[in-house]
Amino acid sequence: MIAVIAVETAAVTPLLNKTSVLRKEESGNTALFLVELRGEEFLIVTAGCGKANLGAAIAFAMEKFAIDTLIAIGDCCCVRRDAHFDIAISSFGVQYDVDFTPLGCTPPQIPGVKGTSYLSDTALCTLARKSAQKLKYPAFSAAFATADRSVTD
Repeated sequence: MIAVIAVETAAVTPLLNKTSVLRKEESGNTALFLVELRGEEFLIVTAGCGKANLGAAIAFAMEKFAIDTLIAIGDCCCVRRDAHFDIAISSFGVQYDVDFTPLGCTPPQIPGVKGTSYLSDTALCTLARKSAQKLKYPAFSAAFATADRSVTD
């Protein structure tokens, strides 16, 4: 199942408005919306701000649903100062600055997820590039790593 995750509901409201909500579950800052659009079911997840909330939201969603594709949307960083509509396409991701050791994981593992580095889905990256090109939005493809430490150091 595909899951679309965002920090806040406002970021996914236009998408939610186009779907039929089949089920909604909440836990803490997390809201899960099982939705249907054009006969396809997928999950919309709102997590709340911060890595801890994101990790908790992903773990909660993975406990409830068999997620095989995760699409994160938001504006936590940008490539250029005026990058309001840039599309960042992750070819490879690395997670290094979370600690779920109280849940039995080794740093920086996220509960329910194997490994700490992730190759992106090639077909999804191709679709994102084609969509960006069609919309005439600048698109950048690169490896992505979390960066909270560089902000707080």
